[in-house]
Amino acid sequence: MSHKKLSLMMLAAFAGIGLAMIYYARFFRIQKHALFVNGSQFFPMLLGGMIVLFCVVSAVATVMRTEDEIIVIPNIQNILLTLAVTLAWVACWQYIGYFYAFSFFFVGFLIFRFNPAPASLMKLRDTLMYDGVIITVVYILFTFGLKTNL
Repeated sequence: MSHKKLSLMMLAAFAGIGLAMIYYARFFRIQKHALFVNGSQFFPMLLGGMIVLFCVVSAVATVMRTEDEIIVIPNIQNILLTLAVTLAWVACWQYIGYFYAFSFFFVGFLIFRFNPAPASLMKLRDTLMYDGVIITVVYILFTFGLKTNL
């Protein structure tokens, strides 16, 4: 992928985040104080506007640049797979619930997938053991430490 294309894609993503900040800040409750002129909307909208402005300026500078180079992203399949699994985990957690069950499968998949050892029953056993310890620690931390019920 060329450097220009990748830069423009990332700038578009950041500008989208800035626009989302502006959009969602409109729904903040406005609480003005006698000493302050602006409500709770002001700074998120200012920050979102600055992000969009700087993305537009950077995009113009990127388009006007004459040199371009090819960027090779190693392991792009692993990056995209991790991103897709992460999005699926968040969606399942939000729409179905069962945080710890989906987290167990999510963490277990990532540990199994990125462990360089060849696939075997020993690798599966080790993955389940590490996964169980991690999810147990997360459960104890959230339930007893932070007193949060997920």
